[in-house]
Amino acid sequence: MTRTNHFDWKRNLRIVLRQERKLHVIDVPCLGPLPEGATRVQQAAYQKYIDDDTDVTCLMLATMSPELQKQHEHMDARQERFDTSKTLYAWKQGDRDPVGPHVLKMIGYMEYLATLGSTIDKTPTELLAVLKTAETNIQKASLPPIMMVNKGSAKEKSK
Repeated sequence: MTRTNHFDWKRNLRIVLRQERKLHVIDVPCLGPLPEGATRVQQAAYQKYIDDDTDVTCLMLATMSPELQKQHEHMDARQERFDTSKTLYAWKQGDRDPVGPHVLKMIGYMEYLATLGSTIDKTPTELLAVLKTAETNIQKASLPPIMMVNKGSAKEKSK
């Protein structure tokens, strides 16, 4: 593909993908991350989609001019950074779950983002300290309320 033959390139790409039975990769929206406890069938379907996506990406890049290849060679890393960041920021700790395992999972996401060239303003140690403090404050705040009664009697207001 060059800048001038985009429509021809796209039509030819669709023909090849239809024959390879991978047209769904460009027609169907990208699958999100698998939910916790996904079944083997879901895992297999997800892995097939990822494999097909990789095949199609390589085919698309191989049919582009060198100039366009250079412009798009880091596209996968950007998408991966976006998906990982989205998962990291959506990650929620359960009400009664301890902070430690939650932070370890977050650290894993942060380290993976670092390998993709992304930076986060807090180090994992700083993040752990902030969450430990928050956990302690939440535990203190969740003590049962104490009812205080003042000595004396109530007086009715007269009209």
